[in-house]
Amino acid sequence: RCVQETEPGWFNLNYDITHNVIGGSVLFGYHVPGADCNQVNGFVNNTAHTNRYGFYFLVNRTGCLHLSYLTAYKNYDGVLSYDQNYQTRGEYMKITDNKYGVTLGQAQEASSGSLILNSLIAGLSLINNCPECYQDPKECEKVVGMRLPISTDQAPKTFPLSKPTSNVNYYGRSDISRNTFKDFNPGKLNCKYVIAIQTNEDAADGHPMSIFHKNKVVNTPLQNLVYFNPPNPSWINMRDCGDWQCTGLTNVIMKDMDGTLLDKPGTILSVNKGVVDERCKLIVSNNIYICDTQDYSQLFFDSLDNDRATRIFSPVFITSEKFTNKLNSFMDHTWHGEYTSAQRLSRFLSIVRLKQTYEINLQGSSPAQMRWQLQEIYTQGYIIVRVKFSHQESVQLTINNHQIKKPQIIDTLRIRKQDEIDLHKNPVCGEAKYYFRERTLEFVLTNNLCTIYTREVESIRISLKVEVSVKDFWKNNNRARFIDKLSALLNIPTDRLKIAKANSDSKEIEIIIEGDVNSPHEQNSNTLSKDLEAKLKTIVGLSNTGQLPGLSLGSEVKGITAFEIIRGDKQEISNESTPAFTILIAIALLGLVISVSYTHLTLPTIYSVQISVVAVSLKKK
Repeated sequence: RCVQETEPGWFNLNYDITHNVIGGSVLFGYHVPGADCNQVNGFVNNTAHTNRYGFYFLVNRTGCLHLSYLTAYKNYDGVLSYDQNYQTRGEYMKITDNKYGVTLGQAQEASSGSLILNSLIAGLSLINNCPECYQDPKECEKVVGMRLPISTDQAPKTFPLSKPTSNVNYYGRSDISRNTFKDFNPGKLNCKYVIAIQTNEDAADGHPMSIFHKNKVVNTPLQNLVYFNPPNPSWINMRDCGDWQCTGLTNVIMKDMDGTLLDKPGTILSVNKGVVDERCKLIVSNNIYICDTQDYSQLFFDSLDNDRATRIFSPVFITSEKFTNKLNSFMDHTWHGEYTSAQRLSRFLSIVRLKQTYEINLQGSSPAQMRWQLQEIYTQGYIIVRVKFSHQESVQLTINNHQIKKPQIIDTLRIRKQDEIDLHKNPVCGEAKYYFRERTLEFVLTNNLCTIYTREVESIRISLKVEVSVKDFWKNNNRARFIDKLSALLNIPTDRLKIAKANSDSKEIEIIIEGDVNSPHEQNSNTLSKDLEAKLKTIVGLSNTGQLPGLSLGSEVKGITAFEIIRGDKQEISNESTPAFTILIAIALLGLVISVSYTHLTLPTIYSVQISVVAVSLKKK
C-alpha cells in the first residue's frame, strides 16, 4: 500500500493529496476515503499506474463520495469504490489501458446510485500512435472500460474487492452521462477481449438499471461496445444458487436515452428469450438484445416475512401477453465457517415491458408481507401487478410504507362489471382491485417514488341472504348506509368493513370484516387476531343473553347462510339449520331506514327487513 488511511474521519479539507504519481504496487496505489460530494479539492490530480488496485476509495463521513480529476492506466483495477456509501460520483476521470477501468458500487439499502460523468474511458489508447505496443497479446488480452455499477446491502470484505458478496438492493440506479468511450477497437491485433462496458461477472443477483445519455463513442464498433456476462455454470450447486441457475444476470437493463451509444434511443437487455418482442434484435457476439424501444424496465419484489431468507418459494413465474420469465431466489452469500448458511433471500428482479399486466405466480404459499417497486423514472411508464395470496381473504396495501390504500373489492360472479375501475385507463400509484374469491390483488406500480407494501390481513366473512334485489341494494347509496349501520352495530370503523359480493340470483350479500392491523399480534400467525375474536365473543354474548333481538315485523326469514371465520389457510364453515346461535340484524336497505337496538344505539324505524346469520362455534381445535 503506497497511500493508505483506514479511518474515514481523517479525510477533510485539512488533508490534501494532490499531484502525485504512484505505480508498481502489488496491492493498492491509493487506499483512502473518497472526498465529500460538496468538496472541490482534497484529493485531485493524482495518477496511478501498474498497480493491482490503482485507486480504492473508502466511505467518508458523509456517505457521498466524489472522485474527480484522477488518472488511472495499466492497472488491473483502475478505479474501484465499493463501500458503505449511499452515492458515488466519479467525474473528470481519465481511465485507459486497464484490465478493468472503473467499478463503482454502494452498500446501503437507501442507495441513490452511482454517477459517472464527464470522463474519458479508453481501451487501447496507443492503438493509433504505437500499435506495436500491443504486439504482445498479454498487453491487450483483456481490457474492459467499466463494469456496470452495483448496489448491495454490504461491502465486500475479501478479495477480489469488486465481487458482490451480499444481496442486491432495491435502489441504486446508475447514471452514466457526458462521457467518451474511445479506442475499444483492436482492429487486426490479436486482442481477445476488448469491451467498453460490461456487467459485473460476479453479480449473480443482477444489477439495478443503468441509464446512459449524452455520451460519445469514438473508434469503438458495436461488437466491442457492450457485453453482458452469462451466469457462471459453477453457481448451480446447493452452496450458491441451488439446483438451477441464479437469474440476476439474465435480467439486466441498460437504457440509451438519446441514442448516443446505439445511434438511436433504445434499450439493451440480457439474453432472455421470454421477455423480448419483435422490436428486439439478438447480438450473439455481445450476449445481448438491442431493442428499438425504451418500454422496458425492472421490477423488484421481495418477501418481508421473518423467514424470507430460509423459506424458498421460487421458481417464480411472471407472465403477460407474449411474455414469460422464470426467476430464482438470490444467491446464498453467507458462510458459517466452512459451511454454507443455507440462507437465500426471497428477493427477485425481473425485466418487464411497460404498460402491461403481469401475473406473478409464486410456488408454495405466498409471504404474508411483500414489497414491490418499478425501477422507472424518466418516462410516464407503469405496470399492473396481479398476484394471488394463499391465506387470507383480505389484503392491506400501503404506498411508500405510510399511506394505506383500500383496493376496490371485486366479485367475479356479480353483475356490476361496469363499476370496476380500469387500472390502465388512469394508472395511479397504488390504485388497486382485489378479487376476494380468487384472493388475487391487482395494483399499479409507476416509478421509483412508488413503493408498494402488501400485507395479508386476518378477516371474517359473513354471508347474508336478504329479501331485496341486488339491483335495489346498489341504488340510492344503500350500500354506504348498510356499511354505516353494520359498523355501528359492531363498533368498528367503516374502513374495516367491505361489501365483497352481491349476488342477484340468490339475493346474497357477502361482507368482509378486516382485523385491526394496528393490534399487536405476530406476523404470520395462523390464529384469528384477538381483536376479531373479541368481536365474535361480544356478538355471541349479546345473542345468548337476548340483548341482540330480531325485530318481529312478520317478515319471513329467507334462508340461513354461512358465517365463516378465516383462520390462515383454513376456513371453519357452518351451514347447518340448527346453529349454535342466531343473530338477527335489522339493516337499512332500499334507501329506507331501519331500527336497530344495540345497547345505547337506537335508530328511527320506518321499515324493516329481517336477516339471519349463522356463526360457527368458537371452540378451538
